[in-house]
Amino acid sequence: MTGQVVVAGFHISSPGAVSAHAFAGLAGLVACLRVAGGSCTPTAVPNPAFWTINGEDLTHAAEYEIQVQLPGNGLGGLDFGWNGPRHTQVSGVKMTGSCSAAAGYAAGCGLRFRVQAGRSMTVAAGQGDLHLKVRDKVTNAVAFDHRLPGSASFSLPDVGLWTGYLYPETSAPASLVTVVVDWA
Repeated sequence: MTGQVVVAGFHISSPGAVSAHAFAGLAGLVACLRVAGGSCTPTAVPNPAFWTINGEDLTHAAEYEIQVQLPGNGLGGLDFGWNGPRHTQVSGVKMTGSCSAAAGYAAGCGLRFRVQAGRSMTVAAGQGDLHLKVRDKVTNAVAFDHRLPGSASFSLPDVGLWTGYLYPETSAPASLVTVVVDWA
């Protein structure tokens, strides 16, 4: 993901820390935390960055978003963490189209995400002709490797650290993709 604004939205069910971590080529982190649908101006924050949601905050809102401004050069990744249901929505993802289902995923051509899960996963992405592959990080077992027809729900064969790769089915780029991931 390069040169773009990415927003990750999630539901907080109990007080605690919210975090964002930039890695693999992102030297700095420019981000902000906001109530869902609100606004904020990303500023330079420590990497990783932590914000605290307390009980009083939760009386006003349980839906929050982290907005991150990514630099225009280089490749990088983001890691988000929070207390609450295992559901997130990431919007504003640009996919370059430099990979395809035939060639497979390569860094920078799509979205790679990791989740700790053991029963099921649902992935939805409404824009573009996209391909999704989900594999166990340790055993390399593949749970899903198909064109994504808008959304897909599938069982995971075991508890583990699962990596999802979402990228163009053909080499055509996809702009401003919104991805929703639920897992248990």
